[in-house]
Amino acid sequence: MSAVTEPPVLIPSQGKTTSHLESITELEELARQIRRDVVRMLVMAQSGHTGGSLGMADVFTALYFHLLRHSPETFLVGQGSRFCLSL
Repeated sequence: MSAVTEPPVLIPSQGKTTSHLESITELEELARQIRRDVVRMLVMAQSGHTGGSLGMADVFTALYFHLLRHSPETFLVGQGSRFCLSL
């Protein structure tokens, strides 16, 4: 059994902030990177289901990096967008 390492952290390419990720090409590439990260994490965990995570990567990438307004500094004071996924 190999040593457990921390899962990869997704960092927007080329040092861009989320407000700069607006082109379709950039969002598609980011969604591909998210899919790769999901697969790596599932392999490391040796369990999990790929369908939902891989299938929703484009949707969540567009929401998080293009449409939603969010900031860690203002999260608790009620500013910015809210998103609730109900299953």
